[in-house]
Amino acid sequence: MKQIICIAICTLFALDCAQPQNSPDFVQSRMDSVREEARIALKNFRTNDPAGLYKGLPQRIRTFPTAGIFSYNESRIIDSLGLNLSIGMVYDDAMRDRIVQLMRNEYIDGELDTLVNQWINRNINISFYEREAMEIIRFDTISLLKQSVDSLLVKLESRNELDDFKKRNRIYDEEMFRQLQLDTTAIFRQVFDSIMGGERERERWLQRKDYLNTSLRYSFFTVLSGLINDKRFIPPLIEALEMPNYFRQESVLTALVRMNVEPYYSDYVQKRMLSTEEIMDETKRLDFQLDDFVLVLGTQEIFLELSKYLLSNKPYGANISDTGTYYSPVSRNAFSLIRDHILNKDLQELIENKSLWNNPELAKPVYDWMKENYGNYIIRKIW
Repeated sequence: MKQIICIAICTLFALDCAQPQNSPDFVQSRMDSVREEARIALKNFRTNDPAGLYKGLPQRIRTFPTAGIFSYNESRIIDSLGLNLSIGMVYDDAMRDRIVQLMRNEYIDGELDTLVNQWINRNINISFYEREAMEIIRFDTISLLKQSVDSLLVKLESRNELDDFKKRNRIYDEEMFRQLQLDTTAIFRQVFDSIMGGERERERWLQRKDYLNTSLRYSFFTVLSGLINDKRFIPPLIEALEMPNYFRQESVLTALVRMNVEPYYSDYVQKRMLSTEEIMDETKRLDFQLDDFVLVLGTQEIFLELSKYLLSNKPYGANISDTGTYYSPVSRNAFSLIRDHILNKDLQELIENKSLWNNPELAKPVYDWMKENYGNYIIRKIW
């Protein structure tokens, strides 16, 4: 026993040395810096480089199940301190209003004009309009030259000087260029600017209309809104559900379920409450993910429902090998989810960090424990 205590103390000391900022001050400092980065990212979201749209916008606090603000070891420290953190702590009221604005495809002052100008600068083919301007000034210059030559010849003829001029100047156009000193560069710039001005205005009108009428509801924000869990997100989420072409409606439903919005919550749960016969039926695969029980719902009732899959050989995840595709049973996934998210000491001692793959005999004892201890599960907080 003394040896175990000694090892535990040494491990914590080593962890402290590896993570010098393992204090509430470090947590607050990190949260403050992430909040400021997220504020800037939200403001410039649409005008950012498309490859970095979501940079600086965290969805999770801890590393599990997706990348978060704190590392694995940092998350362990925070858990040990019993700090109650949530991703909503990063996003203040103004930032949440901005998320609603993005979900509804609304714009802040100057944002739409910036987007339109960026599009025009990227997409207008300047070379095409330069060639068009050259064609216009070529004809205009020839016309001007012809008028000048005709005027000169009439003038010379009236003075009886025409014959003498023709003897001395066989190339009239060159003489006219010298006399007129035509500046084709200035003419070109004038014509080109006139063409581009009209084209830019036409494209500006078209692109403004396109940006305003095209829904740019980002699925990232539907997931984030459910994790933040703020009532102001409910109306835009429901609006998104009514869009027939919205490509990630499942993420919208999940967000509404996380916020316990009816009837979406009840429908979501009902779809996952199968009868014993349906759970045990090995001929049919599930049309939902068992992870939903933990990462979306996470209630006492839902974990009890999850435990029923411990005794089922219904096919679930696909394992592909040289010999073909093999579907592992749902029981293995259910076991892993219970092992990783129910923290009761006696259950953890029963499981001892084992898997059902190597220890199939554990399925029944864990199932029995879940039935006997319903209502008293210590559920890992997903933050």
